[in-house]
Amino acid sequence: MLFAENGWHPKLFRRDRLSTAASILAQSDFLHEALRQLSEQDLSPVQRRVVMRLAREGFTMGVGIEDPKTLRSLEEGTKRLAQLATVFSQNVAQDEEQVLLRASRDEIKGLSQKVLNVLNTGDGEEFWLTSQREACEAYGRDAENADVRRKAFLAARRLGSGNLPVIAEMLRIRQDWAAVLGYRNFADLVFEARSASKAEVEMLLQALRESSEAAAVEELKDLKTFADEDLRVWDIDHVRSKMKQAEF
Repeated sequence: MLFAENGWHPKLFRRDRLSTAASILAQSDFLHEALRQLSEQDLSPVQRRVVMRLAREGFTMGVGIEDPKTLRSLEEGTKRLAQLATVFSQNVAQDEEQVLLRASRDEIKGLSQKVLNVLNTGDGEEFWLTSQREACEAYGRDAENADVRRKAFLAARRLGSGNLPVIAEMLRIRQDWAAVLGYRNFADLVFEARSASKAEVEMLLQALRESSEAAAVEELKDLKTFADEDLRVWDIDHVRSKMKQAEF
């Protein structure tokens, strides 16, 4: 990353261990049967929800399927999805390594010294603006030069643009996976192991969409008034930052 060193983080480590433990529970026929029997016991609502979720996850991961060909297909699909996830990340990383612009000190006016220290080529006058997402966010928010903000906005939206075939293959594998397990699509399969239904999630998203759209319309009006000019989409973060500074 641009502003932080990559490294091991204890929270991520604990989360990975919990995820692995959940996968082991879900894929064990013996534990799956034990969970089924446990679900018939006198449990509290919270306990029952946890037990039923683990049991449903086991089913969606193939527990109980006896056909070797079907199991092999599920395993191969899982491995391929892991490979594709790696390819996806690598493609984004390669795009982030691209130099967006070799800029002069005048062109990067407004960027913080912290950003400049990373971008400086050594002579103090030329700065290589990279396409890393965090960097593009900083350019779009802080750069006084409108052309730099425009290029940063477009570069950020091109990150991983070569991943369309990767995404298409991921979707195909997940659809095949769902079909093998008897589901109409992958979303239905996923929601089988969730405490909320798809309809409930869609209702929540719709409510959030309606409230956020209203707030966005009001904010855009305030930004236009503050800027006193027509705004391009790559100007919004910059003007928002300026308005907050003026308010506080």
